[in-house]
Amino acid sequence: MEKVLRESKIKNKNNQIIDVYKVLNTKGFILSDDFFEKKVYSKNLQNYKAIKNKYFAYNPARINFGSIELFKKSKDGIVSPMYIVFYISEKEKLLDEYLLLILKSEIYIKEIKRYSQSRGSVEKYFNLKIYVVLISPFPHFLNKKRLCM
Repeated sequence: MEKVLRESKIKNKNNQIIDVYKVLNTKGFILSDDFFEKKVYSKNLQNYKAIKNKYFAYNPARINFGSIELFKKSKDGIVSPMYIVFYISEKEKLLDEYLLLILKSEIYIKEIKRYSQSRGSVEKYFNLKIYVVLISPFPHFLNKKRLCM
């Protein structure tokens, strides 16, 4: 599974991307300016992470609420440096939409909450390696033909 999911750490080094997004559990990706009444991100966006079409992103401190989403826009955006951005590197082994359904499912969110409680942490931070561990019980979407066409 680690070969199928790859973290992206591409930064907005040249400040070329100006659309700053956040991820909500109810609305998915939303422009930060549309969500907050004032600008809450820094002037210098060079450390922000680039998000491309068919990439996933989540805030590790809010994942226990299901705040993860698949970016479905043709124009790249950026997210806070705190976010984890990843993509499926082997599309023939796993479909974006199928993974999103699993990650947002009630059972998966319960597993995230259960896992975070077992870690004893007040802030429930999750990284990509934890996703790999939690997804591992779903072997039916690896090494099989595409399940959803």
